Amino acid sequence: MVPIMAYTAAEVQGFGQVLADSIRTRIQSGQNIYDQSAALLRPGLAGRRRYPISIFNVVPL
Repeated sequence: MVPIMAYTAAEVQGFGQVLADSIRTRIQSGQNIYDQSAALLRPGLAGRRRYPISIFNVVPL
């Protein structure tokens, strides 16, 4: 029987974790994909994006 996937679920999860760690490190150090300093954010865009809370987004119990 031929396996459907070339990698196990644990291997794929490991690859994903390495990739996520690499992306997190680049963001925290302010690098772009070319190992250069990333462009500064425009005023008003610094920080995390916050979405407005709406009563229409609440799921009834």
